[in-house]
Amino acid sequence: MTVVNVDKQPKPNANVFIIVNNGDEKTNISLVTDEKGLAHFSLDTSEWKEPVMIHGAFNLEDEEENYHYTMADRVLFPFYTASNSFFKVENIANKLTCNVKQPVKVEYSIDKNDLNPNSNELTIFYMVSSKGRIVSGGEHNLDVKGESIHGY
Repeated sequence: MTVVNVDKQPKPNANVFIIVNNGDEKTNISLVTDEKGLAHFSLDTSEWKEPVMIHGAFNLEDEEENYHYTMADRVLFPFYTASNSFFKVENIANKLTCNVKQPVKVEYSIDKNDLNPNSNELTIFYMVSSKGRIVSGGEHNLDVKGESIHGY
């Protein structure tokens, strides 16, 4: 969430809230913006079965105060996989430099039941995009001989 003042300048050290409405469950998350006016947060979506509404607010008690500002409402849809297999690419917080290799950390969990029983290797194809264009790509071979296929 980004917080700016009336002149569209970042508002550092602002207290803000994320309100997560997940069916009958409501969670309030307290945040403070950084020097760029950004309030960073992450949500555990692993138990979500239905779409969830999130709302950004400056005040939890006075709803009228919140309406003096641009609304920050979003509907989030749960990620679904019948196999419970997933790849999660770790966010890189700092600005990336052009033409410099950057390691990317990827957490993964593969359900072995979804693979061919005779498979010893899983080939993962990937693409890297920048400014809406694919700038690189490749493949990574993952050993799938063991019982559990989890890692980074």
